[in-house]
Amino acid sequence: MGMDEIWARLAPDTQDWLIANNGDAIPADIAAEIDELVDATGADEVWAFAPAAPATGSLDPDDVEDADGLDDEDDEPGARYLAEEVVDWIEEYANDEDGGGTPARD
Repeated sequence: MGMDEIWARLAPDTQDWLIANNGDAIPADIAAEIDELVDATGADEVWAFAPAAPATGSLDPDDVEDADGLDDEDDEPGARYLAEEVVDWIEEYANDEDGGGTPARD
């Protein structure tokens, strides 16, 4: 189940937070709300790889790469992030000139 299928079922405050903080680490309460709406088969469509925290002192965090191969100093170890396609969907939704139409998914 993708974001286009659960968006309308999210609380308005959650939608507002996701738009305002698009691409940021997802707080536990919002992640739990999304998890309740996404069944196990659709979770891969919503959640991105979350970088694991390296063992203390084993790696310089600046040397750790994300699943996409890019260094990202803003990633929070152990945090959960939305998949890039979902981030793009939310951005398109937020920028929709009609102010609320649902963007098409690729």
